[in-house]
Amino acid sequence: MKKKILYCISSGSLSGAEKRVIKMSYMLSLQEKYTVHLYINHKLKNLALKDKNYKYYIEYLENRKSLIIYKKAPKSIVKKIFYKIIARLKCISYNDYLYYKSFRAFDYTHVHSVLKCVYQNCELKDSMNLSFEHIYEVTSPDIVKMLAYNSQILMKIDKISCVSENVYKLMSNLLADIRSDVKILKPNSAFYLPTEAYEYSLKDKEKIVLFAHRLINRKNPTKYLEAVELLSKEYSDWKFLIYGAGEMRQEIIEMVERIGKNVEYGYTTEISELQKRSSIFVSIIEPDNYPSQSVLEAMYFGNAVVLSDTGCSKKMFYYNNGVVIQSIDKISIYKGIKDIIDSNRIYDMQKKSVELVRKKYTTKKYLDYLESMYS
Repeated sequence: MKKKILYCISSGSLSGAEKRVIKMSYMLSLQEKYTVHLYINHKLKNLALKDKNYKYYIEYLENRKSLIIYKKAPKSIVKKIFYKIIARLKCISYNDYLYYKSFRAFDYTHVHSVLKCVYQNCELKDSMNLSFEHIYEVTSPDIVKMLAYNSQILMKIDKISCVSENVYKLMSNLLADIRSDVKILKPNSAFYLPTEAYEYSLKDKEKIVLFAHRLINRKNPTKYLEAVELLSKEYSDWKFLIYGAGEMRQEIIEMVERIGKNVEYGYTTEISELQKRSSIFVSIIEPDNYPSQSVLEAMYFGNAVVLSDTGCSKKMFYYNNGVVIQSIDKISIYKGIKDIIDSNRIYDMQKKSVELVRKKYTTKKYLDYLESMYS
């Protein structure tokens, strides 16, 4: 009998966690032994459609009738009243009732929650007496902190999938004081599904240093720009880009305007188009760069990397393909980028990045992990 898997994510951005779950849904749907559905909100779907690579995955799932969009209220007043009465009788919200109907229709064996969808799925499983195995994907240390303040959620989850060794350790420490029976899993490889066949060529590369992450404090965008302020004076023939969205956006725009010369801020859902042109990619995330989708994509598209020596970064992402800096400060970042620009080995570093992704981060490894999770 086919296993029926539902992936659930609701988000206002297309970042690493969102990209990963779209790719996972697509990859698993190619396997005949699974029936796979992806539940997402309208905004996330529209963002994915703006990226030509993720558009392919979304349209593939939609054509297979494997995409479930968070539904809005029907326009008919009679239908609205009817569904609201039914929802009230079942003691759940109107939108949860529409969501619940899809659960009943497909009788899922496993529900894989990502980000805040975990709350909705825990509530539905309890209130509607549903029997699926509930898996929660913990995508970052920020999610571990959120769970520490909402520990009741941990009592309602059957399995936890951690994206990295660092997140696994944090989750294990948190659960030690709460419950010992929940199964915590971690993959032996990061998940990377190439969005397109790409043949690396030096002629495609420009003198561009790229920082492309969510603009939040632990990703250190301001420290990158402090280093860029020094570099832009020294390397007038190079461009230094910072792309992303987040709570620090306005601060970043102001810093870029102040630095001015050969520095650029922007936002795009098609970051891969920039990664094909850029020569160096900077990732200085705390407490860990691994398993950043942005870093994996940058390496796949032939970028030398500047990495902070945080978490598993050096172990998992370094392959003589750039520079690892010991401290996250403007001088260390400046020296790390400068060392690559001045090096006569930049082409070798870029080739090593491509080699690392193609050898180590195969879809086969991650598919084996998913299949063991749903066994």
